[in-house]
Amino acid sequence: MTLPSVSTLKNITRRAGGRAGLDNSAYLKMRVSKLNQFQRTVILIVDEIYVAKRVEYSGGEVQKLTPDGEVASTLLCFVAKSLTGKYKDIVAIFPMSKLTALKLYECYKDVISLLRSVSFNLVALSIDNASTNRKFVVDCLCDGSLKTHIIDSVTGQPMFILFDPVHDIKNVYNNFQSLTACAPMSTL
Repeated sequence: MTLPSVSTLKNITRRAGGRAGLDNSAYLKMRVSKLNQFQRTVILIVDEIYVAKRVEYSGGEVQKLTPDGEVASTLLCFVAKSLTGKYKDIVAIFPMSKLTALKLYECYKDVISLLRSVSFNLVALSIDNASTNRKFVVDCLCDGSLKTHIIDSVTGQPMFILFDPVHDIKNVYNNFQSLTACAPMSTL
């Protein structure tokens, strides 16, 4: 992964109106202004990254603490990916000590609001099939019964729910591996 130079980061944060940190909505507005209408049609990718449970002091700030002061073990990440272009950007990262469906839903509502405010057209949500994610989709988005799409209450447009195929294939492969490890070869 190639990182931009310090001067490039300063230019971006200056244009985005960043003060003591990067104002994410201003940054996203700047990025969206360079996209055409088709490129603004995005899929929201949600994934968790498990991190070492430790606190770091960097740049005068304590890193990897949750808003309630606990040490984070998970980073909940939201990425917007254009359906018709190469655009992809991290929209938000939330440190979590214990991820639940309700916490995921609260973060999701904040991200959806941010995406609307910067003029993205969200058409799909891609999420892996971890138990917390399934509970979030079924209980929080689909009102107790799994559906292929939900209707956005603000725009009235459908938003499709996709269970990430890469994670699904990985789960099938891992389950097959554990099955073959337990079963005698004569039964396969």
